[in-house]
Amino acid sequence: MRDSVLFSEVSLRRNYQDLTFCPQDDAEDLSQSYHRSIAALARIHPDYRVFDGQALGEEGLPFGHTIFLPPKGDQLTKAALFTDNTSSFSAAINLDEHLVLRRTGKPDELSDMISCLRETEAALAKAGHPFAHDAQYGYLSYRPALAGSGLHVRLVMHLPMLHFLKQLRPITEALKAKGCAIMPAAAKGGRNPARLYTLTNISSFNLSDEQIVSQVLSCAELLADKESAILNKALALGEQSTVADQVWRAYGLLKYARRLSAADLLIHWNSLRIGARAGMLPLDITQADSLLQYANDDAFQMEGADPKTYVFLRADAVRSALSGG
Repeated sequence: MRDSVLFSEVSLRRNYQDLTFCPQDDAEDLSQSYHRSIAALARIHPDYRVFDGQALGEEGLPFGHTIFLPPKGDQLTKAALFTDNTSSFSAAINLDEHLVLRRTGKPDELSDMISCLRETEAALAKAGHPFAHDAQYGYLSYRPALAGSGLHVRLVMHLPMLHFLKQLRPITEALKAKGCAIMPAAAKGGRNPARLYTLTNISSFNLSDEQIVSQVLSCAELLADKESAILNKALALGEQSTVADQVWRAYGLLKYARRLSAADLLIHWNSLRIGARAGMLPLDITQADSLLQYANDDAFQMEGADPKTYVFLRADAVRSALSGG
């Protein structure tokens, strides 16, 4: 499973008891939720950054956040992403629920990540704005099906062979029976060039944190085993295989490109990671995954660069990484 999973995210979905769900339905409540959440979170995480307005667009966020956040956040009123500069904590504000507390990490860190979110939730409770809760249904959501503990565990998985052979749809029902769902991640223009997918639990109702984690990890093992079986068969032909040819083409292009769009990076990254996983290239999976930080414009915006130069800066950064720089 480890070779197929890039990283994981845990989240707690919460809504304020005294404000309207869905938050986009009431302008005054929307504003209260926005200011209340940022003020409370800033006391807990004083070294922070807020993305709102146009900064919530797909190209304005760090790549990892675009995978988990609802699309078109830049078109919503009083929506924001709060990020802690010293940890992997973040919070989505008014993007669907009033507040979604989030933390990212590795799959073997899930228990610690959940504990950290619970601590943040407890600290927020001291602000005096209780979250909507029902004795029977648990924490309430603008979507009744999401009521429960509010905990969701998501794994970002690279599944190029299952994608290529269109094997994911037949697996969907098996995952659903285990309480999980899978969906494309990091779509660009309706496509999924990186062949990334997000696996998550469907519900948190009447489930403990441990049960949710177990559900998701079990489904991840199922997917990873099927992906590995297909990939190993494809690589059995060695350097003569089509997969090997695509791997080396991608490696050569990324190592020597002078101009590189975000979409082009994701397309070739897909093959590059296959090669890293198979031990065909002089880099490991961790090095391949680190290139995704350049898949959006955020890294270059932080430097104050001219947007016209992003394609050149991206190519420079990728070339440097692949050359060991």
